Amino acid sequence: LLNYEDAYPSLNPLSFLAIAMRNDQLNVFMKILPQAKPRLNTTVPSLPCPFCSSSTVTLLHLAICLKNLKVVKFLLQAGSDVNSTEDLSEGQLGGITPLMQAIVSARHRGYCSKEICQDRVIAELLSAENINLDIQVGEKTSKKTALDLVRHDTCPGIKKMIEQAYVRHNLRKKLMKRKEDPIKSAPAKGDQDKGLAKSAQAKGPPKSAPAKSAQVKADQGKGLAKADPPI
Repeated sequence: LLNYEDAYPSLNPLSFLAIAMRNDQLNVFMKILPQAKPRLNTTVPSLPCPFCSSSTVTLLHLAICLKNLKVVKFLLQAGSDVNSTEDLSEGQLGGITPLMQAIVSARHRGYCSKEICQDRVIAELLSAENINLDIQVGEKTSKKTALDLVRHDTCPGIKKMIEQAYVRHNLRKKLMKRKEDPIKSAPAKGDQDKGLAKSAQAKGPPKSAPAKSAQVKADQGKGLAKADPPI
């Protein structure tokens, strides 16, 4: 069916993957996924999110709303952008990252248990190698990070996980800054060599012992020899 996409645009791999995901058909999902890799970060055609207010969704967005940990992991491994921002048609934010989407969806559901909690999905997103926790979204006067979306009604486990992630993130930034500062303040090797050369020129060549001093010592030696009486 995927071969007829030109004639029937609805027969595209993203739509098939969304259907397989919603029906929990992981085998079908994994078979179609390689064909959809070039489009993973584009929205699924004509598919609003059935769980939140977004009028357009990516596959990663849909997997997060479905709380499907395996699909989230497979999508990240296949190349889904963990730092992409999505516009919400009726949401409070102008753009939202997958991590923010997971936090907001967990908060808006109004319930949390081991079976449906977003904690494992959020842990998977946080473990992504290139995740950027400094991304801010929203209006210019009210920019928000993922940490700012954590509220008093957020699941305690998720709240602790996000807060700890930001503590580690800020600590890494401080350590990186400390490593960079000595490099910036230390002069280059070439500059050090030039400085040493200028210092040597200012001091001039090493002073040699005066010739007169050597002659005086020689004369003193002769005088002592004459002063000694013969035995």
